[in-house]
Amino acid sequence: MSNKHVFDDAQLLEPAGKAAFARGRAYHAEGRVRLSLQTPDALKAEALGSEVYTLWLKRDGGKWR
Repeated sequence: MSNKHVFDDAQLLEPAGKAAFARGRAYHAEGRVRLSLQTPDALKAEALGSEVYTLWLKRDGGKWR
C-alpha cells in the first residue's frame, strides 16, 4: 500500500490522547503497526502489543477521528 496519508502529531494526538499516542508512536518505531486498509477517507491498522489492537481513522470533515 502506498503512503498517501501524512499526519502531523497534532492530528493524531487529539483523537488518541497522550498515553495512547505515546504507545502508538513506540509501536510504530518498533515496526509493530500494520496498515490493513487505506482509502482517501479512512485508514485501518493493527498494532501488536500485549494483544492485537485494531485502529481506525476516519476523515470527518477536515479532521481525522
